[in-house]
Order: sequence, then C-alpha cells, then structure tokens
Amino acid sequence: MRFGPVPLDQAEGAILAHNLFGPHGRRTHRKGIVISAQLLAELRAAGWIELWVARLEEDELHEDEVAGRIGTACVGAGVVASSPHQARVNLTAEAPGVLRIQESVIHALNRIHGVTVATRRPDTWVEGGERVATVKIVTYGIPEDEVARAQELAGPEGVLGVESIARVQVGLLLVGRQGSRSPRLAAMAQAIGSRVAGFGARIEETKVVAAEPRAIGQAIRSLMAQGMACVIVAGETAIMDAADIIPRGVTEGGGTVEHFGVPVDPGHLLFLAYHGDVPILGTPGCVQGTNPDAVDLVLPRLLAGERVQGDDLVSLGCGGLLSPHGRP
Repeated sequence: MRFGPVPLDQAEGAILAHNLFGPHGRRTHRKGIVISAQLLAELRAAGWIELWVARLEEDELHEDEVAGRIGTACVGAGVVASSPHQARVNLTAEAPGVLRIQESVIHALNRIHGVTVATRRPDTWVEGGERVATVKIVTYGIPEDEVARAQELAGPEGVLGVESIARVQVGLLLVGRQGSRSPRLAAMAQAIGSRVAGFGARIEETKVVAAEPRAIGQAIRSLMAQGMACVIVAGETAIMDAADIIPRGVTEGGGTVEHFGVPVDPGHLLFLAYHGDVPILGTPGCVQGTNPDAVDLVLPRLLAGERVQGDDLVSLGCGGLLSPHGRP
C-alpha cells in the first residue's frame, strides 16, 4: 500500500486517509472514502493544497472485502455474520448457548497485519442476538494472499460457534440442619432454579437432606438412579474444604472430587465432583444473589455436556474478577 501526502491534483481516485473537518469542528468527510473530483474542487476552494491518501497495490483487497471474507470464515455453528460496513463485520449468536472459540486461531488471525478479531470470553453463556465477536480491519487494504491465509486458518468449520443446551434432567440437592423448613434453603432453591432456567434447562427433581454425609450419599445415589445428567448441591453453609460435609457425602454416594475452590470472585468456594460422567456442582453461597459469579462460568459448560476438569477451573483466574468493587 502506498500511504502518504499527495498534491490535490494527484489525489483523485485514492482513499481518503483521515477524516476531514469543517471550521466548526464537525466532520465533513469520513476517512476511507474514495476521493472524487467534486471533493477536490471543494477542498481547493477551501484552500487545501495536499491530502494524506492511501492507494492499494494490485494484489491488495479493500478493507470491506477483507472484513467480509475473514468474518465469514470465522463463522461456526450457531453464529451469523453481518455485512461488512466501514471495515467491520459483527458475529452474532443465532440462539442461546455456550460460546466455543478456537483461541489459538484467534491469536493467529490477530498476528496478520491489519486484522483484528475481538471476542467475548470463551466458554461463557450468550443469548440469542448477542454480539459474540467483531472483525475489524485497521488498514485500508490487505494483500490477497494474507486474506487467503486467514481463511485457511479458520478452516471449514469456522472459529466461533454457539453450542446450545439440550434438554437435560437436572437434580437439586439441598443440605441443611433444618431440612425443608429452612428459609435459606428455600431461597437458594428458587435462585438456583432461576439460574438453571436462564441457561435453558430445568430442575426436574429436588431433594432436601440433613447435613450428614450418609444422608447426602443416599440422595446422590437416588438422583443418579433417576437418570439425572447434572446434580447441583447447595447447603445452608458454604463448603470450606474438600473434606467438608458435602464433599464427604458426595464421596459416600460414589462420587469423585474433581476440584474445590476457584479463582473467581464472587464464587471462590465452588466445588466440582463427578459420579461417573455425571457432574455434581457444589455451589457457593453467592448463587443466591443475582450478580454474575463462578456458577455462571461453570454450570453452562456442564449443562452442554463438557467434562470440565480441575485445570479448566484453575484457568478461570485471568478474567475471574467479576466484582471489581468487592469488599476488602
């Protein structure tokens, strides 16, 4: 690309490199437009002598075409691309689900000079119609072979997709010393039910047991026998150790502890176990609130059938500060 200042008589047909402004500070012409003879006549009358312009080389494609081709290449299942406008293409979720991203490919695309691809956080819940990524070309043109390389990197299945949650049976296990009479457990049940419904699923079975490992274990076995695809456990008090009452009860019921504690605020005290392939999620106390917490980062992935592992939970630390104005 040839980029720089030229006299007005050499500027026709080139790309205007910078916005032009009138005497009152209002923009009169947008950068990126093709300079016409009429515009040059106006500028001469206003006293302009030269303009900063860009001219594409023969092997370069215009920014809008680049954005369109790369944006389309990034589209995966459950995602649609907008038409290119001002060197930008937005990618939008067609329906609610979990956003899946090939992060290494995004990094590779962003290493191509002039290409920028910004996405929502991977593996998080998105609503239908939400923007999940934007492709913005920051130069006026890019060589066609570089565009072809970007398309090859994206591959035939795209780079971003939204995985919907199939109807699965979710069991809720409430643990407390007051049993079903506990107002705190009742409030948690309502909050968790709303949270699960927000992710496109529904609580199919609820059990309330005493805070005793054997009772918890029996309830776990019962829920497994009923074919639950995911079990959520909430107690009157938070889980404070991998050997606490609820984890012991899960083990008593045939489960295996995967991980306790996550680098997410709020939600540090989240607990994850498995009974075979069925995830058992121990919720922190903040699940009763309405603000985003660790459950929002983990539960949709479990409902979508992903086997979330301990390393996945550990990796939540970068970006895990969901409440920047928290208590000291």
